[in-house]
Amino acid sequence: MLVVLPACGGAAAPAAEVREAGEAAPPEVTKDDLEALSIRVLELEVQVKNLRAADATGDPFSAAPIEGAAPEWDYQDPAGWGALGAAYETCAAGTEQSPIDLGPSTLLAADIANPVVDYGDTSTATIIDNGHTIEVGLEGAGTLALEGASYDLQHLHFHAPSEHTIDGVHAPLEVHFVHETVDGNIAVVSALVKAGDAGPAGYDVIVAALPSDDAEHEVGAPLSLRSLLPEQTTAYRYRGSLTTPPCTEGVNWLVLTTPLTMSQAQIDAIVAQLPAPNNRPTQELGGRVVGVDVTS
Repeated sequence: MLVVLPACGGAAAPAAEVREAGEAAPPEVTKDDLEALSIRVLELEVQVKNLRAADATGDPFSAAPIEGAAPEWDYQDPAGWGALGAAYETCAAGTEQSPIDLGPSTLLAADIANPVVDYGDTSTATIIDNGHTIEVGLEGAGTLALEGASYDLQHLHFHAPSEHTIDGVHAPLEVHFVHETVDGNIAVVSALVKAGDAGPAGYDVIVAALPSDDAEHEVGAPLSLRSLLPEQTTAYRYRGSLTTPPCTEGVNWLVLTTPLTMSQAQIDAIVAQLPAPNNRPTQELGGRVVGVDVTS
């Protein structure tokens, strides 16, 4: 395209001289068009800011609510989680929700294939107070073989009082060991805690590393992960959900029948660090059957 420029200090060439013959003139933009465009740009800037805030925290639920985004939640009104936004609808509409009460009327005793827990020692654990619980990061530190699938250990975290109940009775603390397959399936091994003799030394390591802020810290000593579970791994088995928003279903639950024993001092130290209570109330069982393993 030929463009004719004016001489320095001269007048601009007429419009006809700066366009090739037959080239259409650009559409005129009205003041109303500019105002509408400015408003849309501001809306997009707000959405980008919210998305960046979510990425910075690593928590997709921490950003300010925007259309389609997951809102913040807390334990003040767990029954209302499903009404907070579309991302959490399963919390209210789901039919296989967790936790549940493990009473005799719900159980079907069976010789269920035992899960294979392969946990090792790790010196790379991290710990963080994420505002909902204390989470100990254990990615790559162990596996769980269950029903032909291999689940990688991701982390453990705590709830006080327990989320699952036995005949309606809560334990003072519950520990969840969260595992995930490469294609995103989740299995949780849960240990209910009772007070007694001091628990495994690994829990003393965790207590010593409890954070005083919301930053992620390295756990300062190795954890013998297998010792954090009871020796016997018979369990109540059922299909349920995450116990926090978005309450995703399809989770394989293994609630150990043998409680984990900790000293009262260990329990108190962990509970004091939690936003207790941080337990979701038990949910309707519906038509589900809970299997209970009868062999170790």
